Amino acid sequence: MAEGKVKVGIIGSQFQADIHAGSFQILNEAEVVAIASPTPGNAAELAKRYNIPRVFTDYREMLKERDIEMVTIAAPNSLHAQMTKDIAAADKHIVCEKPLAMTIAEGEEMIAVAKQHGVLLMYGEELFFTPKYLKAKEMADAGAFGKIISSSKAKNTSVRTARGSGCELLRRRRVHGSRAATASPSATFFSGAPRSSPSIARWARVPRR
Repeated sequence: MAEGKVKVGIIGSQFQADIHAGSFQILNEAEVVAIASPTPGNAAELAKRYNIPRVFTDYREMLKERDIEMVTIAAPNSLHAQMTKDIAAADKHIVCEKPLAMTIAEGEEMIAVAKQHGVLLMYGEELFFTPKYLKAKEMADAGAFGKIISSSKAKNTSVRTARGSGCELLRRRRVHGSRAATASPSATFFSGAPRSSPSIARWARVPRR
């Protein structure tokens, strides 16, 4: 088992990748050591901004780096499935931005491949762990809104209950792109689906089976 911080590679160089790189800088458990993007100059620019030492234009080359233990996917949605398969085959843990996949079948295949290779596949849905959502979830579990029967997502998240609709605690700013991918997990979260731990880096070195 490696010592020190978990070594992380990022696939992508735009908005989501920028957030990933900045977030890892405030963690004590992990550090970004490489970034990959096929667009000339993009990876180098992000690497310079966050002092990331290694830059690649092909993520498959980055996966050959033996010290990288975990890779985050901040690439176009249609690439998530294949990238997950490649990362798992390289024996590295995976954090995938939402949406996990383009179809249910793709998502199930990604999960199966991760299990096959004994690596973790983690889903980047961080909003569940912000204080306002945790409080809203606590109130929902206590029956403050009645029985939740449906959920919708537009400019503000709304949750419809047997008593009516609307809850100020659930209001959130609009996020462009893949909104349905966020709305679906939100619906299962507030209706009682199990919630996982928000930590990522600390679980990247769990013993392999």
